[in-house]
Amino acid sequence: MARCLTLGMKLLDINYEVGDPPWLLGRGPLNGQRARCGCLSWYQPWGRCHHIAPFCWALGQRIYPGLNWGFLSGELHTVVVGFEENWQEPDWVMDILLFKEKTAQQSIDWVKLRNWQFYDSLREYVATFFDDPEAILQAWPGEHVMNDQKEIRSK
Repeated sequence: MARCLTLGMKLLDINYEVGDPPWLLGRGPLNGQRARCGCLSWYQPWGRCHHIAPFCWALGQRIYPGLNWGFLSGELHTVVVGFEENWQEPDWVMDILLFKEKTAQQSIDWVKLRNWQFYDSLREYVATFFDDPEAILQAWPGEHVMNDQKEIRSK
């Protein structure tokens, strides 16, 4: 999971280093957010849903390895969905930023308000952050990412 966290945060700030507090890259410090290492607040960079999504994907893979995991991403918001067969009928929605304010369906609806897309792999999702996504897809070796303890395969 740490590798996916670092990947997402580096997409936001190339100077991010392993162990840096992710929450400091969000708008939380400007709004009085406080966080404690090891607690959920530590992993909540407010306003950075697109960048924390790879971590949520890895978290979902770890908690529910029997589900397929993908990304619903739009201009306004990104969530990670876990599903058995159809991503349009998810069993789980990972939204570590807005779960207190929005239901799972409300988070999905917010994603779908403006220019959204479903990505069925971490590889496809990450490629969208670059000017030439096709070059990233060609350079990315295979459909996997090494999680901290085991290999996680994208579905």
